[in-house]
Amino acid sequence: MLEIIKCGCNYSIPRSSVVKIDTTYDGVLVTLRDNTEIRFTMSVSPQIKAIMPIVQTTTADIVTLNLDAAINGRYDRVITLTTKPQIPVQMVHVEQKIVPPEKTEDKEYKTESKKKGGRPKGSKTKNKKS
Repeated sequence: MLEIIKCGCNYSIPRSSVVKIDTTYDGVLVTLRDNTEIRFTMSVSPQIKAIMPIVQTTTADIVTLNLDAAINGRYDRVITLTTKPQIPVQMVHVEQKIVPPEKTEDKEYKTESKKKGGRPKGSKTKNKKS
């Protein structure tokens, strides 16, 4: 979008329909695709001549050309280049919940105690010495 501000009026022109923006001896000339010419009469300074190629070749989404600022000599405010506003990122807070494990049936494991090997036990009969 090309926005031109002159005498307090805002002119919004789609960038796709603008063919050429140029300075002439008596002001700024905007030529559109359908051969319509829009003239903005003003005194042209070298600063304005230097700004016009920037306006024509920029890749910014919205170009604001403030001719009122150029007439008043405020060349730092003549051109404003802006891009489309980005969609703000929405922060999402995720709460961490600790879920206890599901209760499972307690299984009793039976262990059979079988003794294998080891030291032999003494016999139940006592050896009597006579």
